[in-house]
Amino acid sequence: MLTRARSGVLLPASLVLILILGVLAAWGQIRTADQVEGVQRADRLHLQSTLSGLTGQYLDFTLHDAQQAADSVAWSLKPGDLGDERALRHVVATSPLSRYGATLASLTGQPLTSHAIGGLPSARDPGLLPLRAALAAGQGGVSNVMTAGRTSIVAFAVPVHRGARVVALLLTYADVHTWPLQGYDEKLALGESAEPYVVDAAGAVTASGVVSAVGQRLTGLPATATSGQSGVVTITRNHRQMVLSYAPAGHGWTALTLQAATPFSAGVRARSQQDTLVLIVLLTLVVLMLVSFHQKRQQALRRLADDRLYDPLTGLAQRRLFHLRLDAAVARHRRSRTPIGVLYCDLDAFKTVNDTYGHDVGDQLLETVATRMIGATREDDLVARLGGDEFAVVLEATDPDQLAQIMARLRTVVQQPVTINDHLLRPRISIGGALLRDSSRAKDLLQEADLAMYRAKHAGSEAGIVVLDSLSVAAPRT
Repeated sequence: MLTRARSGVLLPASLVLILILGVLAAWGQIRTADQVEGVQRADRLHLQSTLSGLTGQYLDFTLHDAQQAADSVAWSLKPGDLGDERALRHVVATSPLSRYGATLASLTGQPLTSHAIGGLPSARDPGLLPLRAALAAGQGGVSNVMTAGRTSIVAFAVPVHRGARVVALLLTYADVHTWPLQGYDEKLALGESAEPYVVDAAGAVTASGVVSAVGQRLTGLPATATSGQSGVVTITRNHRQMVLSYAPAGHGWTALTLQAATPFSAGVRARSQQDTLVLIVLLTLVVLMLVSFHQKRQQALRRLADDRLYDPLTGLAQRRLFHLRLDAAVARHRRSRTPIGVLYCDLDAFKTVNDTYGHDVGDQLLETVATRMIGATREDDLVARLGGDEFAVVLEATDPDQLAQIMARLRTVVQQPVTINDHLLRPRISIGGALLRDSSRAKDLLQEADLAMYRAKHAGSEAGIVVLDSLSVAAPRT
């Protein structure tokens, strides 16, 4: 009887114990799942904060690069000034970050001089509002996404100082489809179905792993995602449950990541940590490369600021800029092995023009020759006045036949008669060219072109063009 009673108590006790153990196991499993998800969310938020911080550094670096460019030039601030336009071209050509264009504007935002690959947005574009607010606070500003034709661009604005006063604004532009930030986001690997985005203050995508979304407004996000806060939340978007992580990148911009809830929950901390480490190392290397480039560019800008880059009479590059361009061409030649050429030109009997008709006629003749030389060369060629009646041209991606053709065209165009102050002048020019194929001979390039010019001058008008190939023995061409 007692045994039967004990058996009757043992069964329910065992059931209760099993039930308790089951509840404890379930509770432990749920708690473990919550802890794992909590760890995953914490890891994702840490990763998102890292991404946002690096994005903010990128924006700050771009503004710093623009400010260095603004401070390195003595701007005339005259509307349409050719010197300012050339300086803007140089800013665009040498910047690794803002390659779409640049504008010099008044303090009211009205453009003075611009240079761009394509069209530029209106001064009333609402995308400029954040930029204006930042400038009003005395800081560099970043715009929202704007549309110029079919191109989505962003602008970076910095003040132009004259002494202690702010006298104008420099705006540099980047195409969000091609700028480096987009290239970096396309390479991010944050997990299965994870989509990284960088959005501006209006929610427009400025960079993303989803290429088709760039330039478009990202919809279906909670207001907190673009309010300058950080967080990880679960949302329903396009009838799918998604995990959204976000963190501010500065200047009103936000870096965020969208990922389907199921793949997100299947992740583990080790993978997140590894991804974070790899990403930090990758982007840190990129930032270090940009810093290194900036330091070299800053040194070059300081050198450029010490010298006048352009000839005040003809508007051509002067000797300092000519050598900088030649050094850059030789550096590219060492990488690509594409031949480059240099022409050395001398205006014959120029002293006689000055002595006979006066220096005013001589100056006008130099201006005419400069204009004709620019018209007779290619758009990417650099024409420089080295001093007096001596000129030089740097030609990249050329070959012996092209070099000879350009030299012949230069000679034909420059030697057309011209009337100045009722005086009919028939300018004559001697041209020598040197073609570089072997980078070890780079230091001889200008000297060989000069030698070729003197050979042409002494050979007479019928042999006015001589080409020296730096790889072989002098090869004359007529």
